[in-house]
Order: sequence, then structure tokens, then C-alpha cells
Amino acid sequence: MQGRQVIRDYQAQAFFKKYFPRDLLYSEEANVRLETQKAWNNTYIYSLEMFFSFLPLMIGAFFSYQGQLEISSLVAIYIANLSIGYSFQDLTYYLNSIKGMKKLKEKIMSILSWKEEKANIQQEESSIFPIKFENVSFSYDEKELFENLSFEIKFGEKVAIVGESGAGQTTLLKLITGELLPTGGKITYRGKEFSSEFLKNNLTYIRQEHHIFNLTLAENVALNDEIDREKALLSLSKSQYNPSFLENTIEKDELSGGEKSRIELARALYREKDLLLVDEAKAHLDKKTSRQIAHILHHLPVTMIEISHQIEDLSVYDQVIAIPQRE
Repeated sequence: MQGRQVIRDYQAQAFFKKYFPRDLLYSEEANVRLETQKAWNNTYIYSLEMFFSFLPLMIGAFFSYQGQLEISSLVAIYIANLSIGYSFQDLTYYLNSIKGMKKLKEKIMSILSWKEEKANIQQEESSIFPIKFENVSFSYDEKELFENLSFEIKFGEKVAIVGESGAGQTTLLKLITGELLPTGGKITYRGKEFSSEFLKNNLTYIRQEHHIFNLTLAENVALNDEIDREKALLSLSKSQYNPSFLENTIEKDELSGGEKSRIELARALYREKDLLLVDEAKAHLDKKTSRQIAHILHHLPVTMIEISHQIEDLSVYDQVIAIPQRE
């Protein structure tokens, strides 16, 4: 299902859950009715065919027994009647289609399954800075991406992660979010280790692919039933997206790449988190729009960690983390 990563990143399962069960149930029931009707129609038709095919066979056998029909003609009648067996294959196909629809529903509902994640989320202090990597290593499938990586990120810093394609930049962001765990070393946040649930509540993640839903502009920004429209307007204004159509339903296919990027940025601003992770958010934008988005990002009063192959001036960052290419 498209947009599932956005739903997870912004913890919007509860918001979308109200839309999909009804639509999925209607879709499933409609398909079940359709396929069931097809199955019964075909069974009925092929049953008639069986009857009218079996009757000539019996009559042919009678005449053959009487010596009035050649055996070769009887064999031809028998071969023709074999086509009746295909009706049962069709019936099996339709029944399997019905089961497939149920499996599809279960798969999509598993994406939307949601429980309120409150475990390990401390209320006394939400700050996660400084973020400290101490001799961190990561490998998968016996391939080592990086080894003994150490750095510290303080609140308010703008940090660039650079390296050759495939060096592990996105993996590094996933380690920061707790989505992945290091195979060596330690990652701490203000001197402590936290669960992935806690970390997700204290950061916003803008990925390379932006997904816009066929909802109103306000709903796309908030991804929540309780929409603070004043905050939504402010977030859109900061991202330089026209907020005049807050209650209008968006036709996502009519949006440009720049417009999608600005809405995604407004989503991040709306949440007012101290840490913003940006993964190639400017990859598909023209130079002018890319520079505008970069200007906005660099003037936000948050810590930003960015991956980009389109960084024109690394000197504007407080810190540059270079990941060496592994052999």
C-alpha cells in the first residue's frame, strides 16, 4: 500500500484506521460477491453443459452397443466431454480469488494495526541531545558498511552526512532513529539509551519519496483528527506553500515535485520536534526549488541531519560526517 512509510513515520495509524476498514470491507465484500456470482454462474453453465454432453454420450453408447455407431465416433464424443472437467478448475480459481482478497485485507490491516505506544517514553525530559556515536559499526549479510564510527551531535547543529552512493548514509539515519541497531559500539542520547518508540516521538523523518494522500491540505499536514489549523497555516507558510486552500482536497497527481516537498516539510514543521532527519529530500527538484528548500531547512531552530548528493556548499553546515567507501 502506497504511503505506508509516511503513516509509520508520523505515527498516523489511528488517523488512517478510520478510513481503510470501511473501504477495505466494502471492497472485499464487493469482490467476494462478484467472484461468488462468477463461480455459481460458471457452475450452473457447466452443469448444464455436463448434462447435455453426458446425454449424447449415453445415447451414443446405446447405439454403439446396438452396432449402429462406430467406436471411433463414440471416442470422439468422449474426448469432447473432457472439456467439462475444466469447469471445476475455474471454480477452484474463483474460490482462490476470494481467499486472496481476504489475505490482501489482512496484509493492509497489519500495516494499519496500531496501539498507543507509551512504553519507555519518559515525561520528565524529552530532549535527546547530545547524540553520541561511540565506535559504532554496522554490517549486514557479512558486508560491513562502516566500522568504529564516532561523532557527537549537539542541539541546534546542522549536520551533513556525505559519502559515495551505497556507503550507508540512510543506514546511519536508521541507526539514529533506533530502526536499526549497531553490530558494534554504542549510541547514546543525552548519555542514555532509548527505545525506538521514544526516539520516534522526538524526531521527524523526511524521506526521499514524498507521499501525498487524497485528503484535504490540512489533513495532509496534520495526519490527525485534531487539526490545529493555526499551526497548519504557519507550517505551510514557513515551507512557502500557499495555505489558502487549507480545506481543499488535494489531487496528488496534479502536484509538482516541489509542491510535494513543501507539504512534506510542512508536516515536519507541524510536529515541532527538536530533531529533523532529511534523506535526499531535494533529489528530484530543480536547482531553484532545491535552494529554496535548503534555505528553509537551514533556518529552522532545530537540529537537522541531512543526506544529500546535491549539497553545493558544505561550509554552511556545523558538522560534516563523511562515511568512507568500503571495499
